Amino acid sequence: MELDSWIKRFFKRQYAKFKINVRKSQLNEIQEELEYRRTCMAICRKLINQKDTQLLLAPISGKRYITNSRLHMFVVLQDRHINIINHVYNYSVFLSNRDWEKLMFVYDNECERRRSEYEDQIKSQIDYSLHKILEGLKTDQSLS
Repeated sequence: MELDSWIKRFFKRQYAKFKINVRKSQLNEIQEELEYRRTCMAICRKLINQKDTQLLLAPISGKRYITNSRLHMFVVLQDRHINIINHVYNYSVFLSNRDWEKLMFVYDNECERRRSEYEDQIKSQIDYSLHKILEGLKTDQSLS
């Protein structure tokens, strides 16, 4: 009886050790994957915030492009999937919903900020506003 319980206990311990080792190996794989995601997101955020980076949006396909010719980097963002392309390498990383939403928030805000600056630049080049045109017409009528 004592030998029988010892054998059962031995196999239970071996099974528990096996499960712990499997779980640790899975956690290591998850940690490595998370590190790739963090690195990829950091690359994208830094590229988005650089002034010489070109941001493009394809409204039909929903793709977003980040291009930096000085660094020879090209990034494609689509459906929680990021492709970072250089002349030497190509990385493809899938993001979680939360990370994807954060990255899209940064991208969209930077696009909106650049659009606003562009509009301000266009409006600053206008010599005549409607009020000035109306004043010019009034002075022309008063002179006549």
